[in-house]
Amino acid sequence: MKRNMNLIRDILLFMDWEITLAKKYGYTLEQVYAHYRLASQGGLVDEVGTVTRKGREFLELVRDDHVWNVLKRILEERGGLPFDVLKELAANLQEEEEE
Repeated sequence: MKRNMNLIRDILLFMDWEITLAKKYGYTLEQVYAHYRLASQGGLVDEVGTVTRKGREFLELVRDDHVWNVLKRILEERGGLPFDVLKELAANLQEEEEE
């Protein structure tokens, strides 16, 4: 296999982004990696870091800050919810926003 320096650069940029994410938002790298694994296990991202269709659908539901803030309050009050319930709540909140 011929060495692809574009790919190596992209990998380095990706790895640097993870470090930046951790520093910017106050997470440890261990937290970032552990939650990435959770997202992967949940089918939100694939093994190479691409957001899946399921992940994109969820992201579209929670992209709006108001919807996300309401969901965060609900999660804090209840101590967590199954993903499918969270997704359904997000869809309902988004519909209310559009009306």
